[in-house]
This record gives sequence, structure tokens and C-alpha cells, in this order.
Amino acid sequence: MIGENYIQQNEYKIKNYIAEKNFEKAFETYKDLAQKFPYHKDLRYIKSEIEKSFEIENDKKIKLKLEEIKDEWKNNNYGNILKELKPFLDIAPNNKKLKKQYLKAAKLYKKEIENNQKEFRKKHEKVLNILIDGNVNEFLSELNSIETQYAGNQFVKDFIKEYKSKFIENKINKNTDLIYSNKFDVTEILIEKLKKVDKNNQKIKEIEKGVRLRRYQSQEYQQTESIYEGMKNVETLLKLKKYAKAYKASKELIKVAPKNEEIKKYLNIAYKKLKGTNLDQSTKIILNNQNKLIEDYIKNKSNYIKI
Repeated sequence: MIGENYIQQNEYKIKNYIAEKNFEKAFETYKDLAQKFPYHKDLRYIKSEIEKSFEIENDKKIKLKLEEIKDEWKNNNYGNILKELKPFLDIAPNNKKLKKQYLKAAKLYKKEIENNQKEFRKKHEKVLNILIDGNVNEFLSELNSIETQYAGNQFVKDFIKEYKSKFIENKINKNTDLIYSNKFDVTEILIEKLKKVDKNNQKIKEIEKGVRLRRYQSQEYQQTESIYEGMKNVETLLKLKKYAKAYKASKELIKVAPKNEEIKKYLNIAYKKLKGTNLDQSTKIILNNQNKLIEDYIKNKSNYIKI
């Protein structure tokens, strides 16, 4: 009996909420009843009354809204129409009139956007196709102007990205001989200019990587050639018995290529030869001095004192 009284009291509340068009409260009260008395015979009826009243009220609002947006249709403001109808479509997705107008507006709005995009391209491509062959700064200035004018527009962002790629590709194609030459400093200047357009461009990264590799290989080749010429010089100096110069040249080479076994061999030979030469010279000096002393003794015995 207590349960019946509770249900009647809340059913009365629901009717008042419906009369006040407070459907949110009506549904909350129904949910409370459904939790406490899930199998009560009146629950289905109560729910049906709320939904029916809610649908009638929505139909009135939708009819009024469709009347309000007639001027929008006349002015071809399809974006505004979609904006106005979307909240109603969320709460009444099966309303035929609403759905029909929304789909019609969406189709026309899409067509309008496509036409606007075509006009946009026609207007800006003409200028950019000229600037694409020119100066980086002038090209970027035009892109910045477009981006500022259409701030936040995704189509414009994609368009700008597309033209940045076109600019970079055009410059690369026109400078192919330079890029694959050994003019590394000039190529790097070009790369820096292109990075101002788009530092994350994959083609720029690949070219930059290639230039670094070729620069390294070129330096390595030049160093190898220099070492080879240096070793030929050391070999010649050894043949000419210019051991001091051969040793000095070998010392310089070993600084450049400390792991080169051939240079180590030449350095060792030059060192031994130089050392041997120095010893021979010392011996000759001693013997020469000795001979002079003997000759002087024979001539001037009186000058020498026996110990």
C-alpha cells in the first residue's frame, strides 16, 4: 500500500512536470520509480506518457524552427541552417521534415564549399604559379598573407602545404646539377633557403643527408690522395738517403693517419737509418781526431808529458 501511494504521488509530480514542459525532471522521477519498482504495471504507461508529450513538444519546436529559418533558405545560408537544425536533429532524429531539410542543406552546403574552394584555387594559384619560380621570401610573404586572411581554415592549410611542396620540388629540379656536384657550400646555402619554406620536408632531409655523405667521402678521398702522395715522397727521400727529411715527413703523415701500417713501416725505417747515419758520423769524427793527435805527437813529442 505504501508503494502504491508512493507511485501515485510521483505520477502526479510527473504530470505536473509535463504540464510545465520540464521533461528532464519528468524522466528523472520516472527513473527513480523504475529503480524502486521495476515490475510495477503502471511504469510502462507513465513512460509512454512522458515520451509522447516530449515528442509533441519537440514537434512544435521543430515546426517553429523550420518556419524561422525560411529566410536563411532564401539567402542560401546553408551553414546557418545546419547549425540551427543540428540540436533538434539530435533529440528528434526520426522527424521526417527536419531530417529532409537537414540533408538538403548539407548537400547544398557541400556544393557551396566545393565551389568556394575552386574559386579560391583559381584566384591564388595564378599568383603562386608565378612566385614559385622566384625568390623564397616573396613566395613565403604571399603564403603568409593567404594564411592570415583565412586563419584556421583547414582547406587553406592543406593548400599552403601543397604549394610549399611544389616550390621545394621546383627548386630541386632546377638545381639538380648543383645538388649532385661537389659544390657543397653552395648546395648547403640552397638547402637552408628551402628549409625556410618547410624544414620538415622529406626531400630536403634526403638531399641534406646525401650532401653530407658526399662531402665526407670527398674529404676522405682527398685525405687518402694526400697520404698516398706523402708516402711516395717519403719513399723517394729514403732512396736519396735523406733520412732526416724522410723521418720528419713520416712523422707528419702518422699524425693524419695514425693507424696506417705502411706509414709506420716508413717511419721505423727512416728512424733506424737516421740513427745509423748519426752513429757513423760520430765514429768518423772520433777517428779523425785520433789521427790528428798521432800526427801532432810525432811532430811535437816534447810538448807531450808521459804519465
